[in-house]
Amino acid sequence: MNWRNAGVVVCLVVLFSRFTAVAEIPQQFYFEDYYSDTNGVPFTGDVSLRLQLYDAATGGSCYYEDSNTVAVTDGLYSTTIGDDTVFGSVAAALASGETYVQVIIDGAELNPREPLVPQPYAIRAAGVSSNAITSEMISANAIQGQHLENGAVTSSKIATGTVGTTQLDMAALDAEYVNASGDTMTGSLDMGGFSLANAVIYGNGTGITNLPNGAYTEVDPVWTAEKASYATGTPVYAETDPAFGDWLRTNTYVQPESDPIWTSAEPAYVKADGSRSMSGNLDMGGYSITNIATNTLLFSDGSHALRSSGDTMTGPLYINTKINPSGLYSTGIVIRTTGSGPIIIGNSASGVSWSVSIGHEAKSVNDSVAIGHSANARNDAGSDGVAVGGCANASATGVAIGDMANASSAGSVAVGYLANALGLNSVAIGSSYNQNYALYSEQSVGVGSAGRAVLQSVSVGYQARCVGRSVAIGATADAECWIGGGFNPTGSCMAIGYAANARSLAMSTRENIAIGYCAVANTGINRTAIGSKVQAAPFDQSTTLRGSLYLDGGNSIYYRPQFGSGSWEWQATPHLIVTGEVDVTTIKPLCTGAELVNASSKIWWKALSGDTTNDWVRQLSQDNVIRSDLTLNVPAEYETIQSALSSLSDKSIADGVYVTVQVADGIYTNYSCVNITHRDSDKVMIIGNTNNCELCVLQFALGQTGFSVISRRLSFINGFKLSGTDSDRTRGLLTQYGGSIICGTNMIIDSFDWGYAAEANSYLVASGCKAMNCVNGFVANNNSSVFAKNSSSYGNTTFGYYANFGSQINCQGSIASNNLTGFFASMNSSISATCAVARCNSSCGFHARWSATIELNSSSVSSGNAYGILAAYGSLVSASSASVSGNTSANYFPALGTIGNTNSLIAN
Repeated sequence: MNWRNAGVVVCLVVLFSRFTAVAEIPQQFYFEDYYSDTNGVPFTGDVSLRLQLYDAATGGSCYYEDSNTVAVTDGLYSTTIGDDTVFGSVAAALASGETYVQVIIDGAELNPREPLVPQPYAIRAAGVSSNAITSEMISANAIQGQHLENGAVTSSKIATGTVGTTQLDMAALDAEYVNASGDTMTGSLDMGGFSLANAVIYGNGTGITNLPNGAYTEVDPVWTAEKASYATGTPVYAETDPAFGDWLRTNTYVQPESDPIWTSAEPAYVKADGSRSMSGNLDMGGYSITNIATNTLLFSDGSHALRSSGDTMTGPLYINTKINPSGLYSTGIVIRTTGSGPIIIGNSASGVSWSVSIGHEAKSVNDSVAIGHSANARNDAGSDGVAVGGCANASATGVAIGDMANASSAGSVAVGYLANALGLNSVAIGSSYNQNYALYSEQSVGVGSAGRAVLQSVSVGYQARCVGRSVAIGATADAECWIGGGFNPTGSCMAIGYAANARSLAMSTRENIAIGYCAVANTGINRTAIGSKVQAAPFDQSTTLRGSLYLDGGNSIYYRPQFGSGSWEWQATPHLIVTGEVDVTTIKPLCTGAELVNASSKIWWKALSGDTTNDWVRQLSQDNVIRSDLTLNVPAEYETIQSALSSLSDKSIADGVYVTVQVADGIYTNYSCVNITHRDSDKVMIIGNTNNCELCVLQFALGQTGFSVISRRLSFINGFKLSGTDSDRTRGLLTQYGGSIICGTNMIIDSFDWGYAAEANSYLVASGCKAMNCVNGFVANNNSSVFAKNSSSYGNTTFGYYANFGSQINCQGSIASNNLTGFFASMNSSISATCAVARCNSSCGFHARWSATIELNSSSVSSGNAYGILAAYGSLVSASSASVSGNTSANYFPALGTIGNTNSLIAN
């Protein structure tokens, strides 16, 4: 729309002076204008009008803005500038010189700006500028007293001789001032901090002049005691020859005192330059110092000071102020206590009976030593505990060295961050090492990070775990022997190698040995698995080997059927070559189920010699090897995924070759668990719709787990929505006992007990995946690992991400919302959740419990979590640069940077 200015009218002129106006003039003026569209048609209707006052036609500074809504009729509108102020003032705008009006209608600026044009009388008023009103312009008697501001007339404005006695109210002067002669002053004379009352001042006959600023002292103070006393009995002192001088000693004034009684006794001061000495005692409010020159420093009660040598202090020494370390110099400091007194150094530190406590809130009891912030050598059952490190804890004769290390039983040793040695004579060495079960951890040794050794066991390696006279050597090696909630005293298993597994979970499983990468011997009695990924054969007292057996220096193999008795029989030659079809029941196998070196495609065998019940088993041959990539289509070729995998049972897959099970789009109901058992499952991929997984849905029957991978590796799975029934102990994806699963980024798991689960030395990759409506979304349990970066877990009844029993979850950049707890780590587990988001979880955003660790640097914790971040029972949370706000009970518990909840810390 176009516009043209129809006139600007100034209705009121505002004048400013130092005189108060009889009536305040409104700082407003009238404004009218014309508004039309681009065709010149006048506009009618309401518009949002903003008027700005500038000091230039373009650019410049805006001194004032007014905004309101006005009605436009046939293009005409009018308003008042100054009654709807947005900012600035009209007076400031008018004082800036030329003023221009900028019109803005409905957010659009209308140009050009129009100058503000005054009316005729306003032109005359413009002449009233600074110093423009002269005395000739003021009428006689026009200015009265009421027109003058208080204090406006100063002495410089009064001509000399114009004010005499006739102009003054002498009665008022007589009441408030003292005449030069004949008057008497009844009060005190204030002299800038001093007063004279009932005093006589003598000078040189012409008055005392040129008195310098400063304090005045007695030149030669000789004091005598008056006979009179104050009412309190204190003697009053008087000066015998009061000669006064200023503090520079440039003038001396003599004043004979007719009644020399002084209101206060102030002896002469002691000068810093040594020109005056003190012959008496120095009064310090009840204590006195005497004989300073002879180094004898005695207080009046004789018990509050030590001489530089020769004195003995019998009580405790308290130092309650900070001492700059640069001020401490000594060739040797010896601190001794007498009797059973402790040595205590540190704020709030405490100690009892021959103990030493050094550090803030350090505590020691009975011959114990606690060094470090909140270190505790508490002596629950004995003495001589040593705790060194922040929150380190040592009981009885235990030794705990390291931040939050714990040696809570006699003879135990814990070394390392969060190292935990709970049992009698146990040893834990390594970061986050844990012997959780105090009743059963006696005489155990654990070396390595985040592992466990219980009851005369030895555990060596990262997350190595053993229970019940067992040995676990290697990262995540597992030789735990349990029955229900207790240990298996006959277990005595051994696991050696990365993720080797010789667990015993029943009395029927014991004395097994697993040696090698992911070797498994976790069932039966006296079973041994040797070699990479070897699964012990399902026979007691058996040994399963992977690869060829070489006998260096031997020429035959012997055996005897009865253990410990009977004669040895010749087994076979070291090299067995079979051609054609052979009944191998005549050859007693070295290892039940072992492959035979063969040159034909028809070798059959039975597990037991003379077995007439079981069928012959065909041995794999060269003809059963898949040597090129293969796709199995479901349901076009195979009804189910399981039937497609079963077709591979008698085949092996060559290296570098992959078998893909391709599942068409659809909703597959009443599905049963898919078990991945093929020896070459690490070369198998199971694929649905990788663009939209919700087009390929597997609905599993009641109580069914989705996919189960036990001690095997599933190469890849992607493009599925797995839907369960939320039944107890069901899993969407499950890998156990050294197994692994790798997921693509297009996977959803809905309504299982656990969504993505890795247990017992296993690992699972599920980055970018989703878990919803489960009990727990992503779970790493019992020395397992889950990698789930940039994933999401929501609507789960318990935990979004759950790491337990020495496990780890990496969920950086992930989101947990609307769960009970977003991220939960417990029992020496850890969660890495930098840049993650926890919101609207009913209990906690992040919760670390029982010696757990969570790293959530740069994460966001907000919007309805009861607790933002909670750490308890020796746990640590790192929350650097995290945004934590809006949580209903507390953002941090314990408070950020403080230790609480049983030696836990949330660090920034």
